Amino acid sequence: MKRDKVLLFALFCGMVTIIAGCEAKIYNSMDNIEQVRSAAEQGNASAQIELGHRYYKSSDFDNSYIWFKKAADQGLVEAQVKLGECYSRGLGVNENYEEALRYYQKAALQGNAAGQYILGVSYSQGFCVSQNDTEAFNWFAKAAAQGHAVAQYLLGGLYDTGSGVKQNKSKAIEFIRKSAEQGYAEAQFELASRYSLGDGVAVNEQESNKWCRKAAKLGHAEAQYQFGLACIGGIGVPKNMSEGKEWLNKASDQGIKEAKDLLNAMKK
Repeated sequence: MKRDKVLLFALFCGMVTIIAGCEAKIYNSMDNIEQVRSAAEQGNASAQIELGHRYYKSSDFDNSYIWFKKAADQGLVEAQVKLGECYSRGLGVNENYEEALRYYQKAALQGNAAGQYILGVSYSQGFCVSQNDTEAFNWFAKAAAQGHAVAQYLLGGLYDTGSGVKQNKSKAIEFIRKSAEQGYAEAQFELASRYSLGDGVAVNEQESNKWCRKAAKLGHAEAQYQFGLACIGGIGVPKNMSEGKEWLNKASDQGIKEAKDLLNAMKK
């Protein structure tokens, strides 16, 4: 069960940027709270999710859960996603991963990319459902088509290994690139590695370092280490010891032992 908790929390973290756009549009922060409450109590789903968001922002999770559930049970997709979060993280209600997945699935079936992504990972990992690569592929594909960056990256991985779909290296690169272009650091580092190794693309150290630097700037520790090495060795970029050390220090601060060891060796 500990593994399951870590997994579902990771799922939520991966879709935070998607959820951030889920707030109701009808009632905004300029409206009097009592106006919103009155409309919510009369059954207006948009007002209910707005009230839930206000309680959520003030860390009153008991009340946020109540109003998210009212809106979710009326079929409001944004509320279904937020309710899934409440159940998965134990916010205002006991943790219940099966119930969380049930609401994510409701959202997914209404076309919500975050819910589709969650289902994809659940089927990929066999979490609360039987492991099924084909189902994982189908849900990742739906989310990826809507621009979900993490789903695009994971879809690329399925194409790469031929899991749930016929292996297709060019498709793998296509979706990894789409994810990278949206600023997903893991995809950017993966693309950098592909260009360095010639895996699915022609070897191109300059292109490799371009993507490695992007990932490094987003805080990807391994990318910081690799780009630091490139700067020190002048591999695909102009040799720059000072910049190289800066990136190695960043990587070392994030726990990359090789970066720390190299920095110590350079001091001798």
